[in-house]
Amino acid sequence: MNNAVLIQHCWPAEVNADYAAMLEMQVERNQMYCDGRGFDYRAVNGNVKPEYSDPVSGEWPKVELIRAAIEDGYQYVVWLDPDTLILDMNADLRDGCPDGIGACWHRIPQMNHWNTGALYIQNSVAVCDFMDAWLATFPGERAWMEQGEFNKLAMQNKVVQTISDRWNATLNYSMVPDAVVLGFHGNGDPAGRLRLIQETYQKLQATEPIGA
Repeated sequence: MNNAVLIQHCWPAEVNADYAAMLEMQVERNQMYCDGRGFDYRAVNGNVKPEYSDPVSGEWPKVELIRAAIEDGYQYVVWLDPDTLILDMNADLRDGCPDGIGACWHRIPQMNHWNTGALYIQNSVAVCDFMDAWLATFPGERAWMEQGEFNKLAMQNKVVQTISDRWNATLNYSMVPDAVVLGFHGNGDPAGRLRLIQETYQKLQATEPIGA
């Protein structure tokens, strides 16, 4: 067991084909990254609890999977939604982890907020308490679900830290020249995001082929 883990989750193709395709496309690349950087890799396809029956209930499996990794004793836990891509394979994702939970401040017309599509975490008692409190808010309000509940809790304490946009540089919203992780959050429906990710991934493969 390494001291760090990268976690991703998607619903099976019969439930959400676009997100399943996003994750399937990048599993090999992400495994290669983790092998080279001393990370364990957990790519989970499917539900993790009966109450989180499908994507309509939000991405609550994310919270369960992060909490489980913390309980397993990982010092560093990095979460990346399927609609993200690691751009800089030479960067250490541990460097994005503050003392607590790191998230980028996402500036969109609907609501400025800490975006949970990429989370960078260092294990601590305070982080465990935050995760338990987050889980306790299920199912959350319909509009923002686990994302909204995360932000409510973040406003109440200092566990959540705003980190550089380079750790979740979101296309058309918060791009930076030194991006480590590129996010596609909010860029159209899942099918549209999948197309954007496929185009970007093909460019990455052309310049940095798997196995190089």
